[in-house]
Amino acid sequence: AAVQQVEAAAAEREAQLLAAIAVLRKREDAISAALDASARKLSAFEAARRRDREDLVSAARQRDLQLFVLLGLGTAAVLAFPQHGLACIATLVAVLAAWARFGVA
Repeated sequence: AAVQQVEAAAAEREAQLLAAIAVLRKREDAISAALDASARKLSAFEAARRRDREDLVSAARQRDLQLFVLLGLGTAAVLAFPQHGLACIATLVAVLAAWARFGVA
């Protein structure tokens, strides 16, 4: 009878341990799923940040190119019409001011 009691207690303890292991596995699965979701969100955020940075760099390059072309045209106008140099410079300054004001450049 004592042996049976010990065996029953051992079987009950084994069942309790198996139940605890099952609970821990469920928690581990939930934590893994949460970590995977966080990793996906972080990856998406980093990709969006990279795209935003690429867009900003592209826009800055475009503005630099536009400014370079405009300054080149202004310089060419001053060289082509030296008698109207001051008018060309004033026009160029006005165009640059308008460009900056309205956010084109």
